[in-house]
Amino acid sequence: MVDCIICCKEVLKASPKWADFEKKLEGKTKKRKPRPGGHKKGKQEKKDQEMVKNILQITEEKSAEKSHRENKEIFMQKMGNDLDLLTRSIADRNDQQILEYCSPQSRRDFAKQIMKQRLKRIKLENAKKTLKLSSVTSSLTSDTGSDGSVHIDRVVPAVIATANESPGEKQERLEMQRQIKEEKAHDADAEVTNEFIYEA
Repeated sequence: MVDCIICCKEVLKASPKWADFEKKLEGKTKKRKPRPGGHKKGKQEKKDQEMVKNILQITEEKSAEKSHRENKEIFMQKMGNDLDLLTRSIADRNDQQILEYCSPQSRRDFAKQIMKQRLKRIKLENAKKTLKLSSVTSSLTSDTGSDGSVHIDRVVPAVIATANESPGEKQERLEMQRQIKEEKAHDADAEVTNEFIYEA
């Protein structure tokens, strides 16, 4: 049987198609060589993409720093060394980012100036409120008791109304207060006259 197989192989080898068959057989059994730069090409592409991404990120950061620096220069040129102008700008706009453009010493100076301005503003507002309250309580003579005490439940709404009233409403209120005072004065004169007549 072995001889027969050998004989058959020899017969097949003598065939003109045997060479083609052997070539095909070699192609199937041998390991394929990797394409030149196949796997490495994918790795290199990833590296290139990462490098491009890093370059773009660095470029964006540098452009942001540059724009920040340019904004700082423009801002300082506009403001100059005017401390009051700068503190007013910070206080009015409440823009704390402006302080990023300043040195630590300047920030401390600006903070002191801002606190002074805020204290002045608070004192002024409190003084205005006190003036309004005193003017309303003094003018509301009809809301005082026999012992001179003020009815606070009437005064507080009156203070709110006075603070929000228009010029026309203010004129009407003053006119009404004048009329009330005149009526009270007239009533007082009448009481004195009646007492004089009664005694007589």
